[in-house]
Amino acid sequence: MSTPPVGLPLSASLPSKLKKNRVLLVDTSATKRDLRAESMRKLGMEVDCAADISEARSWWRADLYSLVLIDMEGGLGHRDRFCDDLRRATPPQQISFLVGEPGYLAAA
Repeated sequence: MSTPPVGLPLSASLPSKLKKNRVLLVDTSATKRDLRAESMRKLGMEVDCAADISEARSWWRADLYSLVLIDMEGGLGHRDRFCDDLRRATPPQQISFLVGEPGYLAAA
């Protein structure tokens, strides 16, 4: 069993323009990143992947992603600064953190 992602609550006041299906996935594990991205794409989402926080910074722009999904392993200092930047974004950026192994990898 995997731990569900923990994130900031969605705000009902977010402009509809923000509520598109584009996700920035930040995960240092290529295997998990590819599987997670493939799963989200099958659900109709556009997914951009970053292997680390530096790459995520090069992809991210305010109002480009409906969600930034960050794996919690590694990169503490850089990750924390990146999250602070995301929290200060205008319009507000939704952030969610992945913790634990994905359920679909548990049986593999």
